[in-house]
Amino acid sequence: MNNLIGDLIIRKITTEMRLGCKVIDRLHLKGYNEIFEPVNSLLRCARNNHYYRIQDFDVIEIHSIEDDSGIMKGLFLFALRHRIEGLKGIFLNALDDDSSFSIF
Repeated sequence: MNNLIGDLIIRKITTEMRLGCKVIDRLHLKGYNEIFEPVNSLLRCARNNHYYRIQDFDVIEIHSIEDDSGIMKGLFLFALRHRIEGLKGIFLNALDDDSSFSIF
């Protein structure tokens, strides 16, 4: 790969990462401080290692972190709030053409 193409790709990735970071920073300011990850049919909170039922969450915001080049195609950030405990956090999910998002 020639250096010019490599530099352009790196700049594009860096720009998209900054946009994603701005969304995450804004959500943190709104109190979305937890990080959730899927484990089987549950969401695990990284901070307290507790498992939560997916149906007990409301999706407050959804952000596509996609770019025009397709490098970050299918990356979505969800702002979630637990209906019972009020716990707020974010969940990242990458979808491709062969996957479906079925937990919500």
